[in-house]
Amino acid sequence: MLLLYTSGFFLLLGGAALHLYTNFTVWGTVIFVLLFSSVLLIVMLIWATRYDFHEQYLEIRAGLIKIRVVYDDVYMVQRFNGLGLFSGEFKLHLAGDGIEMFIRNGSFGNVRVSPRDEQSFISELRERARHAAFEIEEL
Repeated sequence: MLLLYTSGFFLLLGGAALHLYTNFTVWGTVIFVLLFSSVLLIVMLIWATRYDFHEQYLEIRAGLIKIRVVYDDVYMVQRFNGLGLFSGEFKLHLAGDGIEMFIRNGSFGNVRVSPRDEQSFISELRERARHAAFEIEEL
């Protein structure tokens, strides 16, 4: 919803620029709106990533993306290095390193995240997904 409001704002801003500068073309306005909407989406992914631990599931929000990872479906947790750009997992991380959760009934098979405080994230996940195998060395 926020993206729609901000896209509308940039569309109005582009329209204002079109009226102020007569040499500003329609395609220039479209490119302007797309560029700033893309930048806004990237900024939202960087600063708006949240991990909420609920009783039955972990909710992960990254910008406009929201998924739920049921604790009973997690069968293995391990660290990963690198972005893994060509792998098939669901990536909700922007850093090169993080935590990978292998999901039994998930659409993607595993989910990669990079929380700011990895240690507290791992300890909370250990408490809630007790049956999962944690192949993670302590920091």
